[in-house]
Amino acid sequence: MNNKKKQTINPLPHATVSAGNLPPNQDYFLREPEVKLISGLCKETRRKMEKAGNFPKRVKLGGYAVGWRKSEIDAWMADCTAQRDCHAESMKGDLA
Repeated sequence: MNNKKKQTINPLPHATVSAGNLPPNQDYFLREPEVKLISGLCKETRRKMEKAGNFPKRVKLGGYAVGWRKSEIDAWMADCTAQRDCHAESMKGDLA
């Protein structure tokens, strides 16, 4: 019989700050794993979108470290949702 406990994997093991511990209006930098988790996009897709002006630009934090402002990622997400909703509304008009 296997008595090993099931191991839970933290998707953000290096995160020292929990977003739940910060005031909602606080802006801070998100690192690569957080941005991948939030956006659902791989690094290469985000790089291409960033170059085309369709994703927030990274900020150099020092050395090789980069991050994205949380406020810009939030705005990008809101814009994606607005575009979806606008497209849905225009499709309703086409069906009428």
